[in-house]
Amino acid sequence: MKLFPSEMRQEVETYNALLKKHPEIMTSNNFYEKSRAEKMKEWWARNRVVMSDPEFRHLITTNSTKKSKYFSWYFLFAGS
Repeated sequence: MKLFPSEMRQEVETYNALLKKHPEIMTSNNFYEKSRAEKMKEWWARNRVVMSDPEFRHLITTNSTKKSKYFSWYFLFAGS
């Protein structure tokens, strides 16, 4: 029995590979105690890391043309 369509499973595997390669983009433990400005700074820093990686920048640049419309890599982070 499959819980997710194959294109969504493939995306989740890609996101897991991204997190293994860049553990610094994980959400900090005190995310919900941060001010809005601090949260935005954390989000922009995360986006900067992803955009600077040629292997994973497509997660942002091709988001509107991806096969699975039900999942986004942003969903893996607090505050999404």
